[in-house]
Parts: sequence; structure tokens; C-alpha cells
Amino acid sequence: MPPARLVFMVCVLSCLAVSARAQTDTAFTTNVLFTITNAAGSSNVFVAGSVSSLGSWDVTRAPQLRNIGSNVWEARVALPFGTNVTYRFFRRSSASGSFGDTNVTWLGAGNSSYTSPVTPPGPYTGKMIYYHSGWTNANVLWRQSTSESDWVNTPMTRIGTGRTTNEYLYRVAVGKAAWPIEFVPNNGAGAWDNAFGIGGSNYLTPLDFIFLQDGHVFNYWPPATVSAPRFVTNNITSSYTGNGIPSRRVRALLPRGYTQNTSKRYPVLYMHDGQNDFSAAGGTNGGFGSWDADLAATREIQMGRVREMIVVAVDNTGARMAEYGIPGDSYQGTQGTGDRYRDFIVNNVRPWVDTSHRTLNDPPNTGVMGSSLGGLISHYMGVSTNVFGLVAAISPSYWYAPNWRSSFHASTKPTNRLFYMDCGSSEGSSMWDHFGPMVTNMISKGFSFGDDFYYVIGVGQQHNEAAWAARLPFAFRYLYDIRRERNSMVVAAFPPSLNLPSTAVSNTTRHVGLTFPTLGGVTYQLQRTTNLQAGGWTNVTTLTPGAPWGEWGYVDAVPASDPQDFYRLKAISPTP
Repeated sequence: MPPARLVFMVCVLSCLAVSARAQTDTAFTTNVLFTITNAAGSSNVFVAGSVSSLGSWDVTRAPQLRNIGSNVWEARVALPFGTNVTYRFFRRSSASGSFGDTNVTWLGAGNSSYTSPVTPPGPYTGKMIYYHSGWTNANVLWRQSTSESDWVNTPMTRIGTGRTTNEYLYRVAVGKAAWPIEFVPNNGAGAWDNAFGIGGSNYLTPLDFIFLQDGHVFNYWPPATVSAPRFVTNNITSSYTGNGIPSRRVRALLPRGYTQNTSKRYPVLYMHDGQNDFSAAGGTNGGFGSWDADLAATREIQMGRVREMIVVAVDNTGARMAEYGIPGDSYQGTQGTGDRYRDFIVNNVRPWVDTSHRTLNDPPNTGVMGSSLGGLISHYMGVSTNVFGLVAAISPSYWYAPNWRSSFHASTKPTNRLFYMDCGSSEGSSMWDHFGPMVTNMISKGFSFGDDFYYVIGVGQQHNEAAWAARLPFAFRYLYDIRRERNSMVVAAFPPSLNLPSTAVSNTTRHVGLTFPTLGGVTYQLQRTTNLQAGGWTNVTTLTPGAPWGEWGYVDAVPASDPQDFYRLKAISPTP
């Protein structure tokens, strides 16, 4: 057997990206190509390592590599910046019955290591926690998922009054920026503020600037009173009844604070099989159990891990097999009419959601999710339109659509989308045997695990609502990662600034070099004018960075005949 050969290639197309995203590593990631040459035969090759995108040494969560020929295996994985990563390749059988077996065959002589580039210097170095409490003394017990794993109890500073005369506002700076923090406030005398009440869990969030109020974590200064999540129900009339797509009930879950935050707009998630999506609080279901999507979304939002979002549950009908089927494929003589069902969602359901509620309806803020046949139609809807930039295929029934599956395998990588996929190892061969090849195909298209593609295996889990409910938080945290949204407290603390380091003059053009620090989730607009009194600002360029912070450079070419040029930088993000 030839020795293992390892080659790394750091992606130069995007040196800073916001990680999925599994929310156990820093928000800065870089895409790295893992490659090994090894006589692995027919076994599958994986890579495990010390960071979450490499499974944190859990071989059941390690990303898979694909065979590109000549026993060369490769995959792109997002690694955290500024981290010494240890890793090792292994091979194993991917049969469903043995996937939970941790006795794998390790390759090579031992662990290897790779040190990723450091992040650019940031405007802040640690976490800032604000806290409303009636305690006369407050501390925060905290730790981070970094090398500093020991618990530390840090006193908080009282900086003002709270919402009432019996409440105070506290603040403390702790820890390391960009890494998640686990914490719980206490009064130093035996009282603890646990999430979800006494006996609940500690708070765990990737946010850098945190406001904790009434058991909720916010990435903005919350109103004094925050309304609870609530449901809105409507019957949506179908424009496609003549094509076998009937009208139906649609329920929308509006997140906490929707009543008070009247200037805020929200991302949206559309879910299929609406009867089974919500708990009993959301209405009756179809008798198959529930995803409890309302409870999961509320919990993840409350903990400061997921963006405040609107979840839309679209009921299925007796025509489910056809509606969730792909055109060009059929099952027992039933032709797929998924294109018409897709159009019903886009042209009937979505207009009601957008006109009746405050939504962000561009692709990066619009998701689609379903399980089983709903997972299949979600994947199809994600690649057959430019509407859905966030796609979740839960236990997808790829077996149903061999023609579409072949077509997708032969297609090029769909751009500007995030894909989440999962499957239980005990779902049966019809599900499992098509899931692995789809993962391999996604890798071959150039998707990077932990960046624009993420998948989860539910070891021992079957094809049912209980399993989907267990895995749902992973999908929420990946697709609606709160770090992809601007943190208004950070923006207020570090307003836009602009530097002009250089000017070069040619016969006809003056080149002005500008740089400015950036914050994640903020849309910056650089503008120019030749006369401050007259105004007439012209938009030069617009930028929306994804990383928590960075520095952007721009060279502006202006006519040399201009008597003078003035620049200004505006933050034009929607109100959080």
C-alpha cells in the first residue's frame, strides 16, 4: 500500500466566510481542500478532527470524501480561522446498519495538523453582555468552546436603572470574540438565572454583543415588553386547481417581539406537510406526530442561536404523492406535479405572506424545508427557481425521482444557496442508499462542508416525525444562523469610518484608494460628490460583508478634471 499523501489548498475565492454554522467554532472560516491517496478499495473515506466541521473527533459526524479516481479522495471543508486543527483520515463501511459503529480503520501513521490563517484585527476582542435584573448584585458564570474551557465567575457592573425602579442594567466584558459562549447569570448567593426557568439549561450563543432580558437572548436592544410568538391562519386559494393543486390551510408562526418591533422585517421559512409541523399549540396535526417546529424555533431564537424568523406551514392534501413528486417522474402511475405545487407556493402562498407580514423576501432570506417526499420537493424547489436561497431536504425520498436525480447529478453547482440535508441510518434502503450518492454528488459539484453545504446523519434514527424533530435544530442553526444578521449593538458601538490612504493621477483619471472597516450583516454604501453644498451624492459601490468584521479596500477612478471629490460611507441595513 502506498503511503498516504495529503495536500491542502486554501480557497482564495473567499478568504472570509461565515461558518454554519454548527455554532461550536469561530464565525470566521476558510475553505480547505482535504486530499488523500490511499488504496481504500470500495470503502468510503472520511476525515475527522478537532473542530466541529470535522466532527470534533466523532466519526459519525465526520465529513465524507469522494473518490475522484486512482484512489484519490477529496472534499472541501470549512475550517475556523486562527486555529491549530488536528485531523486524521479513516475508512469505513457506509452501510446503514454499521454507520453508528465507531470501530473504523484509521489511515496513516497518526494525526496531522494544520494551522489556519489568523483573522484580521477586529474592533473588539471579547464578548459584551448586557443584563436586566432585579438583583442588587450580579455575576456571570461562563466558558467558551476554546482552549479556555474552565468555568469563570465574573462580576457584572451596574451601569444604570432597568425598566422599573426595582430593576438594574448590568454589563460585563468577558471571553474571546467570534467564539460561542456558554453562560448563566447569578447573584453570588445561590440564585441562578437559567434559560427556561429553574432547572433549565445554561445560555449558549455565538453572539459577541448580547442583551439578556426575561430569559431571552437578543442581538439588539429589546423593547421593555416582548410579545410571545403567535400563529396566524389563512385559507389560501389556489390558482392551479385546474392542474390538480387545490386550495388549503396555511399557518404562519410570527416570532417573539413581532408586535413591538414594527420596523423590523423577518426572513421566512416555508415548510411542507403543514399538519405535522407545529405542536398542539399550533393546531391539530395529521395524526403522524409533530416536528414541534414552533417549539424548536422559539427555543433556538430565545437562546440567541437562530434569527427571529417567520415559519409558514403549508398543509398537504390527498394529492400529496403527486404534488411532492417531480415532473418527469411517477410512482405507481401517478405523475409528479411538483412544478405546479411549486408555483402555488411561489405565486399564491408567498404573496399572502409578504403582503400581510413584514418579510425579507430575497433568496438569502427565504427558505424551503420538508421531510420524506417533502424533502425531495424542497430540493427540487431550491434548484428550479431563484426564490429559495435556503434549502433543507430532511430524509429526502430521492428514490421517487430517478429521472430528476440523474438530471441533478449531471448539472453544475447551483450558486448562492445554502443546502442542509440529513438522513437517519435506520430509515431503510430506499432512503439510505440514495442519500450517500447525493452527498457525494454535492461534494463533486464543489460544495464545502460547513460553508455552503451541511449534512447530518441521525444514527439509529428512523423515518418519522420524532427523528425529524430531533434533527430540526441543526437545520435551523445552519440555515438561519444569527451571525448572518447584523447586530445593531455592534453597529452602534462601531459606526462606519472611512480612510483615504492614496491618490494616483494620470492624464485623464485620478485614482482614489479608500479603505474602511466592516461589520457582518451591515450593507455599506460608498458615495461621492464634487460639491458638498450642492449635494448630488453618487453611489460608487455597495458591500454587504458576511464575516463578523474585516477591512474592505476600493479604488475609485474619477475624472482628473474634477476640482475635488468628497466621499461618505453609509450603513444602509434594514432596521434590526
